Amino acid sequence: MTGLDIRVCGKRLSLKLRLAYTGWIFPWTGTVYSDLGITHVSSGKTVAISVNGASPTTGTTASDGTYSMTLPSTPAAGDVMTFYLKSSGIEGVDVIITDGISASGHDIYQNSLIVRNDYGASITSTHLATADNDGDSDISDIYSVDGSNNLTVPAGKGLVVWTGSTYAPGAAITTEDIAIRGTLSVPRSPRAEAAADARRFPRRRARAAPSSASSRRPRAAHR
Repeated sequence: MTGLDIRVCGKRLSLKLRLAYTGWIFPWTGTVYSDLGITHVSSGKTVAISVNGASPTTGTTASDGTYSMTLPSTPAAGDVMTFYLKSSGIEGVDVIITDGISASGHDIYQNSLIVRNDYGASITSTHLATADNDGDSDISDIYSVDGSNNLTVPAGKGLVVWTGSTYAPGAAITTEDIAIRGTLSVPRSPRAEAAADARRFPRRRARAAPSSASSRRPRAAHR
């Protein structure tokens, strides 16, 4: 609540105003490239932005491949935003955990899935599953996540871990092409850990449990 004094014909009037902050509305911008960030696309390519897998807001690229779109409301820090192409003959997806403030530089690479976290320690395959909640084929043509959070990027497509970001999938990744510009955090399997221990500590050799067949094998008699 704030006060405002106004004088009309020598008389003083006092007004009380109630101001409410509803959040800033600003454009979300980026550039669409036909490769990994070198050659921009032409004008008229449709770009879609979805928040937490909801129905998207769409816009189009300018002649230099850039786009600028205003969303109905400002995403909150930690929301999953999906920037993707909806034009015929061109596909690309950029999935981001937003901080709710960084609205520029959301580039899209053709035939690529970009993973990026502007908020939190990492982005996971669970976030990627949320990003595809609207079931748009323009997203599923680039990647899919199954019920166990295994990520599959089909042949002819690629995965890009964005600069300064950490992708910690938490499950299997299947892709024929990956560009790690940030950090890919994949824990080693128990078998790999055991192999590493054997290299570090040669005397600590892991012994396999005997199979049922070998455990039943009779011993040779001593003479």
